[in-house]
Amino acid sequence: MILDLVAGGVPWPAGLNLNGAVLTPDGRHVVACQTNLGRFWRVALDTGKVGEVALDGGPLEHCDGLAISGPALYVAVNARNRIAVASLAEDGAEGRVHTILSSDAFAFPTAVAVGGGRLLAALWQLYRDGVVREMYSPGRPGAVLVLEAAGPREAEAAVAGLPLAEAGLIVFEVIELHPFSALQVLFAGPVRP
Repeated sequence: MILDLVAGGVPWPAGLNLNGAVLTPDGRHVVACQTNLGRFWRVALDTGKVGEVALDGGPLEHCDGLAISGPALYVAVNARNRIAVASLAEDGAEGRVHTILSSDAFAFPTAVAVGGGRLLAALWQLYRDGVVREMYSPGRPGAVLVLEAAGPREAEAAVAGLPLAEAGLIVFEVIELHPFSALQVLFAGPVRP
């Protein structure tokens, strides 16, 4: 099935449009947030029909990663440094934002996960803890993360805990980096016979 979201009524201005996505509690729809407008859209898996989620308390501009646990929808609101919590209807057609969580630990949250009674704002927490040191876009789908770890095993363990990795939806290739040793030749003293 190929979806034409614009034909389905989704405005498509410049900027980051659809981003985070979750399966609704009934398992029949996908709800995605539109980062630049803060609007939420629902797509029926069987027909591809698109409709806007009637979200009381929205829009949530800068919405990013989403997580769901029963009827509770958790929304990373990255540039606002918040996590919004909404009650979502079984079919995802409507919802109501009832809680806005703020914390210094949420500085630019991009992903959220919930499980075992815990809410995790994943990538930011690795950055805050000094594990993820830098993030880059390779100019194509994907990301390059520079991690500070004792070795490859520790780096693999750190990224394995990210929500998309835990769900088996993303795979990381860990490449161990070392200082560029050839640079010392440029600054070595003159070579003597």
